[in-house]
Amino acid sequence: MYKPLLEKHLAVSRTYSYKGLMLQIPPGVFHPKYFFSTKLLLHYMLHFSLHGKTVLELGAGSGLFSLMAARCGARVTATDINPVAVECLKKNAVINRQEIRIVLSDMFESLPREAFDIIAVNPPYYQKNPGNYAEYAWYCGEKGEYFQALFSGLKDYLHTGSTAVMVLCDACNFGLIHQLADQYEWRLNCVLRKSNLLENNFIITIEPGRPVHKKLPLSSAPVFESIYIRLREAEHRLYSDEEVQNLPDISSLHPHYKEWIIRKKSTEKLIRYLSRKEIPLNILEIGCGNGWLSHQLSVIPESHVTGIETNITELRQALRIFSQRPNLNFVQGNFNKIDLHGDLFDIVVMAASIQYFSSVQSILNHILQYYLKPGGEIHIIDSPFYQADEVAAARERTVKYYTQLGFPEMIPFYFHHSFSELVSFKCHFMKNIIIRQSPLIKNMHSFYWIRVKNE
Repeated sequence: MYKPLLEKHLAVSRTYSYKGLMLQIPPGVFHPKYFFSTKLLLHYMLHFSLHGKTVLELGAGSGLFSLMAARCGARVTATDINPVAVECLKKNAVINRQEIRIVLSDMFESLPREAFDIIAVNPPYYQKNPGNYAEYAWYCGEKGEYFQALFSGLKDYLHTGSTAVMVLCDACNFGLIHQLADQYEWRLNCVLRKSNLLENNFIITIEPGRPVHKKLPLSSAPVFESIYIRLREAEHRLYSDEEVQNLPDISSLHPHYKEWIIRKKSTEKLIRYLSRKEIPLNILEIGCGNGWLSHQLSVIPESHVTGIETNITELRQALRIFSQRPNLNFVQGNFNKIDLHGDLFDIVVMAASIQYFSSVQSILNHILQYYLKPGGEIHIIDSPFYQADEVAAARERTVKYYTQLGFPEMIPFYFHHSFSELVSFKCHFMKNIIIRQSPLIKNMHSFYWIRVKNE
């Protein structure tokens, strides 16, 4: 209902006032009043001193960001592919008495090559080919052609001290965007997240980077990763660097605060247990995600921790935040195909990850055969197991949950394991950790801490 009313409202020219700036915005030009992305980008950039800086805004639309940057003393270049937007920019620059260089350009195509101190982008998000100039503000192409053009041309407009920043929302295909960034050796860093009633917005810095795997070349992002990253966004489970660094501690305002209280308890119990061994430990975490638990495990005296993760998006974040620890290493790839040069581990940890493996027996046998030392231990924590007669109902809840959330394609990647799958292993149930109600788990449920020994 909101969209048709807004389209009708914006079918005529509108005047918009923001922090002393006056903008005339005709139909067909992105209107920053009714969307949060431009204002969040401004909020972030105005923390920096812009005076005397050279600033490029790609896709400037009505010019709100460019005009504010110019008012702060920046030397601004503003581009747009839409001729109507370019004329709008010129008029708004005159109205607000700001000097801006305005260029009609499809990305970098008509822009003279020069290096800018700051490049700011509020890009189109949605995967569809634009049908007219106005739609270029919304659609990035069916294959993300906008982002391909951005990442392929960006290096020619930066110097070593430049800052490139864009604002995204949770409707983006983050897997595709990260894949294209990786193709051109850019690293994407989420530095700020802001939620509102309609969406979540993210400030992303674009930084020079190379493939993160120190030992093997990166493969292209699998289908699962693209789905998984978009799901994590929808569930509010992609965290800023600052949040990851502090996990499992997190703000009480975060939607998963209560869950992190439980995960903090299970982490502390595991670390206490392993620390009591009082021997050097070579630890492997399978499915380490953004690396927060591997980081926690690395504080165990005389430990060396390796985190394996197939998901390049979160693994980049782990490397960015925790790579300074000498006893902590991250590896990208599928754990049953990756070459760890014959390393054997005292401890293998799987935390909230076993549900993404189709067979408990296969994964445990593989770990016991190829990764675990004699006498070593596998620890499965923060993971649901069911009685045999509970599995069907659990599957139905999963189907309902992912369907309602808009991710039915995730259903084939989430598995429900029963205790019967563990009978052939030497298992010890260490502790029961009671978690709060979850949409995937009926009412209150125990997440078991399961230890499997290689004897």
